[in-house]
Amino acid sequence: MQCTALLPALIWPDSDLPDIYHDLPLPNLQWLLGRARRTPEPLTLEGWLQRQLGLPAALPVAALTAAIDGLQVDGVLLRADPVHLQVNMEQLLLVPGDAIGIEQDDADPLIATLNRHFADDGLTFYAPQPQRWYVALRQAAAVEHVPLAQVAGNDIHRHLPQGPDALHWHGWLNEIQMLLYTHPANDAREQRGQPPINSVWFWGGGELPPAGDWPWAQTCGDQLLLRASTDDLSIEAIEYDLPAFAVTRQLSMAKHLFVLPLKSPKPYRKAI
Repeated sequence: MQCTALLPALIWPDSDLPDIYHDLPLPNLQWLLGRARRTPEPLTLEGWLQRQLGLPAALPVAALTAAIDGLQVDGVLLRADPVHLQVNMEQLLLVPGDAIGIEQDDADPLIATLNRHFADDGLTFYAPQPQRWYVALRQAAAVEHVPLAQVAGNDIHRHLPQGPDALHWHGWLNEIQMLLYTHPANDAREQRGQPPINSVWFWGGGELPPAGDWPWAQTCGDQLLLRASTDDLSIEAIEYDLPAFAVTRQLSMAKHLFVLPLKSPKPYRKAI
């Protein structure tokens, strides 16, 4: 059996907090790494999948995940994921939606407000899943967006949209933050002790690629993006609910890709 294990976000993003790892017992991770050749990977999961699929442009995350979410809309589609922006002196640190506990009852009124406000701008927002939002535009814009995973935990000012049309997007982000700041749904969240959903993050545009080659016979993991990227390639996908070392013992004799989504608390605990 040949197994490639991909561990996105294994290293804590803040290098100023080395004590997080000091004397931390990680028996399952130790078992896995002790039997492997370790290769640091500078790319994000999106960039890594783009390279494996041989795509010339960025991975069209919105189109890929929308297919799994059952979302079919006209126009140019991007992800517009709900986030919490945390003020840290002069910085605005981005906290992804999957870290702040968003339910559909939170998402629906916020989406309705965004759609009323941006109707004349040709933007239509959708929330088929409470933590995965989308926006459809009438036509493509000359702008580049940074993947959400690359911005998580960092100051958004260094990752704002770039390109000839970027100022429009900067303005829309400012309007969205003002709209959501005073929204009753966020007031209710704060009364429950939850961080407000005070912005969205645009990213993941592009058209679906044709099906290509994939070097692994099986993929194991519950990363939505991995599943969406390989959905048309007739690849066996295995979900796991066990520690990493236990799953590897259940795989058949073939080439496998094993992905541990360590940014989610539950898989992180089970993996390490």
